[in-house]
Amino acid sequence: MPPLIPIRLSAADWRLMRALWASSACEGRATARQVLDALEPGTEWAYTTVKTMLDRLVEKRHVTRSKRGLAAHYRARLSREDAERREVKALSEGVFGGRRAPLVHYLVESERLSERDRAELRRLLAQAGIDTEAGGDTQGGATR
Repeated sequence: MPPLIPIRLSAADWRLMRALWASSACEGRATARQVLDALEPGTEWAYTTVKTMLDRLVEKRHVTRSKRGLAAHYRARLSREDAERREVKALSEGVFGGRRAPLVHYLVESERLSERDRAELRRLLAQAGIDTEAGGDTQGGATR
């Protein structure tokens, strides 16, 4: 499998992309107005700012733009999951030499996890076949 290339989004780009993914969930595309309406609470960007930023994401090839009548419609080129996977992989490789355990350790140790987060981690580990009670892998492979 070819290596995943990080997409390198800024914090503002991520905010905009999350809104695009949320607003285009049903149709696969959204207008700038729909993206503006889907922005996280507290994001006080003007319509023109959102339009300009979406056009810049088109130039960066993270988003495509098509016309339907007078309105421009935007579509993310990657799914949210693919974008997140690429960025986490780049972080893991750049900071932790490709090792996942130190990354997870850092995240768990540096932030106070809610009970909901801990339950979700246990569920994900169990889904991957990792016994959280014994602290090892139930599949007989290396600990992830």
